[in-house]
Amino acid sequence: MLKHMKMFTASAAILSASAVTANAFEVYGFIRSNVNQFGGPVQLVMQHVDGGHRLKSASTIVPVSYEAGIKGVQSGLRQIDVRVSHITKGNGPDFGLRRQLNDVDHVSGNVSMSMTRAHLAPLEKLGQDLCASHDGPGEKRVDTTIPLQMKVTYLSTNQFAPGTGLDSFAREGSVPATIVCEAKPKSPPKVSLMQLKLYTIPARPVCGKPVVVMAEFFVNYPGPYNFKYFRDNGDHQDTSVTAASAVPVAQNLYMQRWSRTYTFTRTENRKYRIVPQGSPLTTDWVDVSVHCTGGIATPQANTGNAPKQGAFKPVIAPAKIKIAPVLAPASRKPKAEANAQPRPFRHIGKNAAQ
Repeated sequence: MLKHMKMFTASAAILSASAVTANAFEVYGFIRSNVNQFGGPVQLVMQHVDGGHRLKSASTIVPVSYEAGIKGVQSGLRQIDVRVSHITKGNGPDFGLRRQLNDVDHVSGNVSMSMTRAHLAPLEKLGQDLCASHDGPGEKRVDTTIPLQMKVTYLSTNQFAPGTGLDSFAREGSVPATIVCEAKPKSPPKVSLMQLKLYTIPARPVCGKPVVVMAEFFVNYPGPYNFKYFRDNGDHQDTSVTAASAVPVAQNLYMQRWSRTYTFTRTENRKYRIVPQGSPLTTDWVDVSVHCTGGIATPQANTGNAPKQGAFKPVIAPAKIKIAPVLAPASRKPKAEANAQPRPFRHIGKNAAQ
């Protein structure tokens, strides 16, 4: 009898142990780098922006391997999030690695997470600190890691779980990375005017035909250059020549062209010149004379290339009046009598013979 009771007690103990094992609760998982030997560390390139630095790419691929699971009945996984978690630079927002798992008990895989600049904000702050003092001509490279935290959310009613309902556990990991500080961009050299020309095409404008006032700026480096465009009546315009027109003509010498086109339908006499800003060079007055029949008219300029309407006031010259010369009548000379003879003297009276 005693022997049977001992056997029953031992069987009950085995069953109880089996029940405990069946209902035991355990979570597990990992996250780690999945960078292969050919890929190398993740490149986090920092570029100069407004006197500081920021990540050059809007998104960066971070390759990882992961696994997450839960042991024990009445429990299941719900979702897995990953975030960058730096010990001194703080945490980035969650990156949804897996969602809507529907209470599965195990997931794993390899994934290339496309993390945005916001997700990598802690590493961007680290890069700003490392690149702040870099003003050299070359790159500065610093090896580091991207610290990751995997948060696994699960639902459990298991009596052996730390708590019932939704809960979570975390695992830490990292991915090797290299912060690359780009070379500081060189400031473009100051644009200096070396030579200046102003002329018309054609050299002798024709009535009713387009005439182009052409300026050629010879500079040491392509870039915008401001100047004043004067007319001989005192009117002027502030304008500029752009780098888009630059044509290399020699080493460290570029030609940039600017023009205005007019079409005159009546006689016009005017002059133009150019006065650059910040340069002692100026042009002589260039004559634009068009001879037509009639008076003077306001020029018609090409759309997008001519001075604004009304910017120049026409100068009206008095009309030329032709005066016909008045000729005096020719003077007449008296005609001489041919073979004129003196008349004989006749004395009339009593003493005629005396």
